Amino acid sequence: MTDPRLVHQQYEWEPRIWDPQAASDTLKPTFTSPPGSLPPWLHWEDGAKLVGTPAEPSPPMTITAIAEFVDATGTKCVIDTSFNVQAVLPHVLNNPEAIYAQVQAQALAQAQMQQQAAAQANYDYAAQQWNMMATDPNLSMGQSMPMQPV
Repeated sequence: MTDPRLVHQQYEWEPRIWDPQAASDTLKPTFTSPPGSLPPWLHWEDGAKLVGTPAEPSPPMTITAIAEFVDATGTKCVIDTSFNVQAVLPHVLNNPEAIYAQVQAQALAQAQMQQQAAAQANYDYAAQQWNMMATDPNLSMGQSMPMQPV
């Protein structure tokens, strides 16, 4: 299940750790996420609260929260949980078809950007080969370049 968040509205999540053998106020967890895993608009505030304001719609993304704390027996513990978040426009919030259309449009845009990057890489490679042939006096058009032993 994806948790929709509204674009341009503050998002806050303050996770809690529950230990049946300890009072909640005695646990002092520090929360983090794996490096580079959070979207640019989201961050941990003081290691206790996940906060941020999405500036634009986004596809669903998985957020992982890692908690480090000492339990009631004095043992250092590390636990984690993951959930999905998606930034949506207000008119999309209660409209599953609009959310699906938004995700599809973003996926299409991303696929087009990847195709453009691949085409540019192919063009750059062809230009590099052409320049090599044009500057090598031992090659003429239609000749292949000699293979070098590995």
